[in-house]
Amino acid sequence: MSTKQMDFINGCLLAVGERDYMVGTIVNSPQRRAYKIFKDTFTSFTHECVWSFLNKVGGATSWSANVATVPQYQQMISVVVGERKLTPIFNTELVTLEQGDEGYVQYFCLQNNTTVSFYAKPSTADKAQIRFQYVEELLLPSYTANALIPFTDDFVNVMENLMQAKLCLQMLDDQGGYQAFIREYGIRLAKAIQKDQRITRNRPNMFRGGRR
Repeated sequence: MSTKQMDFINGCLLAVGERDYMVGTIVNSPQRRAYKIFKDTFTSFTHECVWSFLNKVGGATSWSANVATVPQYQQMISVVVGERKLTPIFNTELVTLEQGDEGYVQYFCLQNNTTVSFYAKPSTADKAQIRFQYVEELLLPSYTANALIPFTDDFVNVMENLMQAKLCLQMLDDQGGYQAFIREYGIRLAKAIQKDQRITRNRPNMFRGGRR
């Protein structure tokens, strides 16, 4: 196992680096925290998907989309802010969200049809919200690979409950325990999104609104 430290404000972050994966969350915490990144153990969970993360740079209204790349994989990235859509964006091109903007930063891994997207909404000069969303085709076959699901309270609660209970850390301490965590996480995640589907299925523009 290897460890890294990440500064993150009011949000969730999973996985950084080529084959280093992390499960952790910081929710409404005034203090900075460090989370362990579990190397290699989550390869089966992500199907070797290359994850990416948003890193705060240059003040609260500027966000950098950093892409961790593996040579044999190809990723296409699009950024949606309100009605503006920029695609594709490669590598470390800067993405700036002004105060009051909100949108999604979407990462599409062509290797396994997996989409990873972040919901970003700078709220004040010194505080911003970043939320994590993961769509896995095996868990949610009714969604296409590049679908974006609006981030709702139900989804956030599932994430926060799992992380705050430290189920992932407790299970990962046991040999093979991460598999149990994946099953539990997948079941709760699917139920939350299925509940949201009844509300959002017919929404004309899923990029508008988001979680306010």
